[in-house]
Amino acid sequence: MAAEVLEDRTLLAVNSIASLGVAYTETFDAMGSAATAPLPSGFKMGADYATGVSATTVAAGTSGTGVVTGSSGGGFYNWASGVTASATDRAIGFLSSGSYASPRSIICGFTNNTGATIDSLTVGWNYEKYRSGTRAFDWTFFSGDTSTATTAVSAGNQSYAADANTTTVPNPPGSVAKTVTLAGLGLAAGSTYYLRWTYTGNGGSTNAQGLGIDDVSITAFGTPVATPVISGAATAAAFSTTYGTASAAQSFAVAGSNLVGSLTATAPTGFEVSSDGSMYGATATFAPAGGSASGTLWIRLAATAVAGGYDAQAIVLS
Repeated sequence: MAAEVLEDRTLLAVNSIASLGVAYTETFDAMGSAATAPLPSGFKMGADYATGVSATTVAAGTSGTGVVTGSSGGGFYNWASGVTASATDRAIGFLSSGSYASPRSIICGFTNNTGATIDSLTVGWNYEKYRSGTRAFDWTFFSGDTSTATTAVSAGNQSYAADANTTTVPNPPGSVAKTVTLAGLGLAAGSTYYLRWTYTGNGGSTNAQGLGIDDVSITAFGTPVATPVISGAATAAAFSTTYGTASAAQSFAVAGSNLVGSLTATAPTGFEVSSDGSMYGATATFAPAGGSASGTLWIRLAATAVAGGYDAQAIVLS
């Protein structure tokens, strides 16, 4: 059964998805106002996460000092909704030029640390427009389990028609919300997955539109790992022996389900256990099949047990 979606919108770094049904959100607002602002964990600029750049190259806003203009240079932008140096609402994106050609990509990578298999992802974000341009531009969206994220997801694409000029600066920036579901993933625990947004000018890079992405949200769904169930509670009759000789053994049925490893019984001090009634030691192991294990556990006082009482001893099953 898919995990219930939790409504907690706490900002959680998207580079590690640790819980099913929880939205991991990045607003980019903590980047600050620097031109060379470090990107949040999990984000890089480039078509390959392995070789991507981890900081912006230019900062500009939609009003006041530092506003983007028709003559602004190309680069990887730390966009500000408002004044460049003081606006707290940030986004990342591009303004291409003759010397800073498109296509350009933003790529996000995250690790499945839920302990379960991720079956699907719901990914949401906003495309934002910071400056007009007389060339049409497109955002295209991709996903995949390699660092280049090559699987096209057309539901995440967005086209921007050519404008009449390169001088219009929306304040606040224009925004288009996107939500896509990536199904049938089978993303194993510990594996990494990638999302890529690619900005491309139609037929060139000059007279560009200034565009960005903001408010990225990733929610993973899957089947939670079942809690192991172990049974075998019983009370033994009194054991008796002489030092140097093991006592007679007593046996109990033990079982475990939803296991991720062997079922192991650990003997208490002075005792030894066996899974076959023949070979005794400090532990006895029952190998699982299909996540379940069962068998007969044998226990006896060890020949080396120090003389004395052994009341209220317990075997630990794990």
